[in-house]
Amino acid sequence: MDRDSAVGCTGRRLALLTLIAGCANVEAPPGTGPDFEPPSVLERFPAPGAIVPDLDDDAWIRFDEPVQSPRNLERGLDISPAWDWKFNPRISGFSVRPREGWRPGVVYRIRIPPGVSDLIRNRTRQVIEWTFSTGPEISETRIDGIVYDRETVSGVRDARLLFLSSDSVPYSVVSDTGGVYGMRSLPAADYTVYAFLDQNRNRQLDRSTEPWDSANVSLPEPNSRYAVDLWMLPPDSTPPRLLSVVAFDTVTLSLEFDEPLDPEASLDGASVSVTGPPGREPITIGGLQVGQPGTAFQGDSAAGVDPDTIAAAEGEADPDTLAVDPLVADSLAADSLMADTLAADSLMTDSLAADSAASPDPGAGGRERLQSAELRAMPFRTLVVRLEQALTEDTFRVVASGIPNLRGLTGGGDTTFVYVAPLAPVAPDAEPDSAGGLGPLQEEAPPVQTDSAEAPSLERPPRSGEPRSPASGDG
Repeated sequence: MDRDSAVGCTGRRLALLTLIAGCANVEAPPGTGPDFEPPSVLERFPAPGAIVPDLDDDAWIRFDEPVQSPRNLERGLDISPAWDWKFNPRISGFSVRPREGWRPGVVYRIRIPPGVSDLIRNRTRQVIEWTFSTGPEISETRIDGIVYDRETVSGVRDARLLFLSSDSVPYSVVSDTGGVYGMRSLPAADYTVYAFLDQNRNRQLDRSTEPWDSANVSLPEPNSRYAVDLWMLPPDSTPPRLLSVVAFDTVTLSLEFDEPLDPEASLDGASVSVTGPPGREPITIGGLQVGQPGTAFQGDSAAGVDPDTIAAAEGEADPDTLAVDPLVADSLAADSLMADTLAADSLMTDSLAADSAASPDPGAGGRERLQSAELRAMPFRTLVVRLEQALTEDTFRVVASGIPNLRGLTGGGDTTFVYVAPLAPVAPDAEPDSAGGLGPLQEEAPPVQTDSAEAPSLERPPRSGEPRSPASGDG
């Protein structure tokens, strides 16, 4: 190959590389302005609200422009019923169908979360959802509410809900970032609602490994509407076990367990005993309460709480020894943080309560709340025990039984603790005396008077060439 041919070949290669590089940049067509709009739905099949008894083709959606990574849409796609679906990506959308085929007499719902992006990253901000049927009329029923974590009393993100009736069709929806869910257009029937964390993504409740809760709902009319909150708990087959005991003050003990206790359960069957060394009478228990020591003690009337005896017990104790142990007080700060985080969740619950109260008659289009919109009591791992006699410095044995956890299992245990009275507070105006103890602050000694001639001069030395002061002693 001669020199001219080599130069020509090199030029063609450079031109080809330049063309390829130019094609890699996605730009608006000439003569058009910049694109700031996200993809919008151009067409769907079946159409929203359509009844297609003999449906055989895929259900699909097409946007008005190519979308980025259509395969990624499958991850966030929420389709009801919760069967196994075959997903086929397309340049401007996707198509789906049940792997076992369409079933007659079923209401189907396809929900696409926000975030569908075009090629220059303009993203949708709204949910795209449509419903169609292979037989029954599409009703106006509605069930909504919030899925909570019972231990933290906070909304659960991405909790799956199944609505099962006698036809065994697993109608499904997934909660949003705050735990809020809404299921619409269910056929009129009686349902059992399950909420759970689908940890293995098999769309089925695994009771032995996944947190869950359930409730029964009846939709007798095509326009029935209800609000149902669910409170998920992890599976548990073991009763709570007593770990340690701390004296909050001379008449209050804090019993710590290895798992949260139920603050709403009755303590009628619970029992706690506190005994000292042999020969001493057992201390009488004045009351039990799940919660933090130091908070208002509500007591339990069934346990025989007598405010007068509690006040008498506190009166028998030395006021100085009623001071809270600083280590115990510091340990309460972390628990109080959890309670402070409930304010944001309560705003969402209040919104649902207001909506429900506006039209309480389900037949009139309102939602009847099957469970209270109020946030439930915060569970704690501590049981507060009120004593009727003040503790003295000694070793005590504590035995607990019948203490319920959040799953209703009762347990307890026994352990010992040593009570040592806290040191008396030190007066702010005290300092060690000559004997090494604490004595009154000595009066400040008067300042020592010094002779002016011997006192050091505070004047600066004169600079070079500057005349000295007559008081300096020269001349």
